[in-house]
Amino acid sequence: MSLVLRRVTAAVLALAVAGCGSSLKVSTDTPPLILTTALAAGLTDARGRFREILCAIDTAHGYYRDRPCGSLLHRLDNEPAPGGGPVALGVSPVKLRIRIVPGIFGQCAEDRATPFLDAVEPRPGAGYDLGQFGFDVAALRVSGRGSSAQNAAQIEEQLRAEFARKPLAPDERLVLIGHSKGMSDLIEFIARERSKSPREEAVAPLPEGSSIVSLSGVVAGTPIADMGEDIYRPLRHVSVPGCAADDGGGVTSLTRRERLKFMAQHPLPADLHFYSIGAFTRAANISAALRPTYDALARTDARNDGNVIFTDSIIPHSTVLGYLDADHWAVAMPFEIYAPAFARVVASRNHFPRVVLLEAIARMIAEDYQVQSARDT
Repeated sequence: MSLVLRRVTAAVLALAVAGCGSSLKVSTDTPPLILTTALAAGLTDARGRFREILCAIDTAHGYYRDRPCGSLLHRLDNEPAPGGGPVALGVSPVKLRIRIVPGIFGQCAEDRATPFLDAVEPRPGAGYDLGQFGFDVAALRVSGRGSSAQNAAQIEEQLRAEFARKPLAPDERLVLIGHSKGMSDLIEFIARERSKSPREEAVAPLPEGSSIVSLSGVVAGTPIADMGEDIYRPLRHVSVPGCAADDGGGVTSLTRRERLKFMAQHPLPADLHFYSIGAFTRAANISAALRPTYDALARTDARNDGNVIFTDSIIPHSTVLGYLDADHWAVAMPFEIYAPAFARVVASRNHFPRVVLLEAIARMIAEDYQVQSARDT
């Protein structure tokens, strides 16, 4: 087992054990909360159309034929019927620049895989290049163990530099996808950008009309962080090669008290488009290293992906695309392709048509932009 593999495994298992051995920490240092339905929460339900798009793409050029498309998404109660409209499969008239923010410890594993690497550097029979359809895909680089505030500054710096070098074209839109803690980082990035005066923005890193996607993202926090925070605290400033501690605030940034307080203090702006995709699966479909955290979360809700309860991935007032039947890593991290030894030992349930999923997300967003453009003309 390589050094990096031992590092990542140790980091993941440390949180897993922390989650297993601690009880849920209840904090009064949060805003008052309620539990309600998606409709009452002001969400737009696009599950039917998204399923339609996903299955059309899978039928046309999916690379994984061993699982029916309909089984990739849970069919929860009251899912709208599909619209029945055609699904565009050629070059998109709306170009999308898709940038993905990895989750916690993502930097520690980046020499093994980055989110949706199978859409950026596909291998024969495993993934395909979405650039052929007008979708420019890449992962941003953020601290694997830093706080969301630190990572928000890193996101800003990278996007500002990229747009100075290559501005968005008139027919191109920005799409930011937050996987896991990457969504917490994006929420703080949005607040950071919208707090600035327009005069400060020589190159705006977050143009109006951009789209933000939570993919199994930590929006409302995760009890795993609440349970493991105290145990992780003595390790937070210990750096190892390739997995720097930075400000050490990564786990704390994922706690429910931090996420809910931040959301209460920084309402999301109305000039952006928000989308949400949750995930949960049965215990047998959870990767080996995620089983302890899955079991810990199952004490609260068995509908979790091994890191996040499915309700905690949903952005308020967003468009809900669906709930994936897969674990937390399978939906974004192609370990099975680029780190098969890691997948066999740690990410043992990693098989999932990630690129089909990413294309479906892009097609759905492009379609919404077209509808909006037709409405505005």
